Amino acid sequence: MNKFLDLINYSSPELTQKALLFMRVCVGLFMITEGSLKFMGGPETLKWVGSAMQNFGIYFWPMAWGILAASAEFFGGLGLLLGLSTRLATIFLICVMIVALRMHMKNGDPIAVFGFPLMMLVIFVSFFIMGGGKYSLDYYFNPTSLLK
Repeated sequence: MNKFLDLINYSSPELTQKALLFMRVCVGLFMITEGSLKFMGGPETLKWVGSAMQNFGIYFWPMAWGILAASAEFFGGLGLLLGLSTRLATIFLICVMIVALRMHMKNGDPIAVFGFPLMMLVIFVSFFIMGGGKYSLDYYFNPTSLLK
């Protein structure tokens, strides 16, 4: 029984870095897919996505805002996947999630609907705080960036 408890309570800095890599890759692939779907939806989808800025009093250029949101999701996801400019990528993804969250809350959607952008916002803030980790291109190009 003691060995079992030791096994499930085991943690190490190396294991933490591998878990961060796993999360980064999974979330990155998901965001690349989300951005791609918005682009594949065509102009109507991009305008609809961009129209969410109306919740902030911005009524001009919905197409441009939609392209920016889809680009943030696609390229931000790519940044997460590779661990390249991780913190910069998450800044853009955080902005997209704030807009999505505001839209759902203003529409009076239940937690079952706005819970997802809220969860993703928390994940992106966590990535912003942690950075790309040891198994990232950020670390490869600047190994002193990881706090010891």
